[in-house]
Amino acid sequence: MELFRRHPVASVRVASVAALALVSLAGCAASDSRFGRHFDGEVWSDALAMQHAHDEQAIPEIAFLVATPLIALADHDLVEDAAANHSATGGDTKSGDVLSLGLGFGPLALGAFDWASGDDGRSFEVAAETIALTTTTTFALKELVGRQRPTGTSHSSFPSGHTSFAFSGATLFARRIQDETGSRLGYLLYLPAAYVGINRVEANRHFPSDVVAGAFLGILCANWVYNAHYGEEGRASIYRRTVDEHAWTLQPVVTEHGVGLSLDFSF
Repeated sequence: MELFRRHPVASVRVASVAALALVSLAGCAASDSRFGRHFDGEVWSDALAMQHAHDEQAIPEIAFLVATPLIALADHDLVEDAAANHSATGGDTKSGDVLSLGLGFGPLALGAFDWASGDDGRSFEVAAETIALTTTTTFALKELVGRQRPTGTSHSSFPSGHTSFAFSGATLFARRIQDETGSRLGYLLYLPAAYVGINRVEANRHFPSDVVAGAFLGILCANWVYNAHYGEEGRASIYRRTVDEHAWTLQPVVTEHGVGLSLDFSF
């Protein structure tokens, strides 16, 4: 964590390369057809549209997205009050750092266990690609926006990387619990993820809008990658085909040699 404090730009590059390396490692376990479907635009557009069809995905994303510019109006007052009081987390970043790493890398560790148990590296692949997308997007925005931190130590305040990382991992855990049990209790993991964000503000490392934007980004990236891989009935996805792709059609054909029937089967 000291490297992150002293060399924020260098740490961005290291984290991005590490995340992309994880994706490459996950891809080694994938079949050629599975790898190829990563480049199918319909898969990713369906994954994005799927979020709007499920309130547990859409509501948190919309709430954090709308809240970001509204909270930004009071950023300086809020961060001064939080840094002065430390009422929720004590202002020490150690606990928030541990939670962020635990939530962010937890799905990857679980995916490695699943891989060893014979799931063909699928859950590891989802976790790795989520880390890659969340990390690279977060750090790209940091470089693009260049917002100065409340302490004035660097221009990498927006959005909060700790928060985006924590919320992306919490979302993956929640989605898995929901798929396996039908329960939405996994979304309670947004509470420790929120603690990470509050801790960053009370430690004077971020403005509140940085944290809210990070939460939005983490949830969006995790849902998008998860949906792209697992999908649902009638939508294109990487791990399962749509109904149409397994469909067969029978239709009349008229040629110069006569009339007949054509049977087409797609798979």
